[in-house]
Amino acid sequence: MNHISFFLLQLFFRVCVNIGELSDLLIQQAITSVVKVSDEFEHEDVEVDDVCYGVFSIVNLTAKKKNMECIRQIHSLLLDKCKEVCAESDYGTFKNILEDMEKHVGLIISERLVNIPAQIAVPLYAGLSHDIKKYKALGQPFDFAYYIIISKLIVYDSGPVEDRVHYANPEEEIIAESAVMSFDYPVSNENDSGAWTDEGNEGRRKRRVMLIPASKYDEMYLKMVSEISQA
Repeated sequence: MNHISFFLLQLFFRVCVNIGELSDLLIQQAITSVVKVSDEFEHEDVEVDDVCYGVFSIVNLTAKKKNMECIRQIHSLLLDKCKEVCAESDYGTFKNILEDMEKHVGLIISERLVNIPAQIAVPLYAGLSHDIKKYKALGQPFDFAYYIIISKLIVYDSGPVEDRVHYANPEEEIIAESAVMSFDYPVSNENDSGAWTDEGNEGRRKRRVMLIPASKYDEMYLKMVSEISQA
């Protein structure tokens, strides 16, 4: 198993997604960055044998649905989880967005080890914006109407309200403010990546799916820069 697969397994824990195929897709994409100890992150020519501490990329869920099993599985996962927890009207809206072949949806994948600080997100999101514009100008399928981020959470039932939700990637709490829709679904505690939280204070592990209009990306990024730089 290569390092990228390891990070993808953290995100898609115990769900039916072809991790090998998705990992190969990220390796092939020039837009993928890997976080390394030497120079924080590198672009392009991802070497699967390199020691990496995180992976950051985006996958077109619309353009690649027809040809890739892993993308169809992610579609099914998102729709199934949305249907389980959302009102029928919200599910209908989400389904229409995912199935609209004219307005593409990009899944932002941002996975890293727990000791990598949130500050690393700033250059990664800046680079992603630059690359999306570059590859879109070259006619590649990176013209997105929406972005989806799946965040790893711990949710506590007690304590101060503002402290009950803990994000594995702290910058995603800022990103959540730009979401026009979000929903949570639970994952099993067993063997899920949990070292990033206090195991002595039991919480429920969840994933939070956030839908963000592409028109809000710059606003989201500037708020991230402002809040993370002050942390």
